[in-house]
Amino acid sequence: MKKQVTMLLIAASSIFAVSCGMNQRAKEMEEAAKSMDSAAKSLDSLSKTLQASGDSLQKSLDSSMKELNKEMEKANKELEKAGQ
Repeated sequence: MKKQVTMLLIAASSIFAVSCGMNQRAKEMEEAAKSMDSAAKSLDSLSKTLQASGDSLQKSLDSSMKELNKEMEKANKELEKAGQ
């Protein structure tokens, strides 16, 4: 009987230790999930910022190209006048 009680106590303490380990692991996984969520939000924010920057650069480039085309048209007209 004493041997069985001892074995039951050992089994109970083993189960308790495993349970504590599982609880700790669950907490670590929860913290990792929060960290990953935070990283995902940061990446989303960065993506939006980069998209806005890209859009702004594209508009600036388009504007510059229009201005350059106007200047080239003026220069071509002046060359045509000078060639006549």
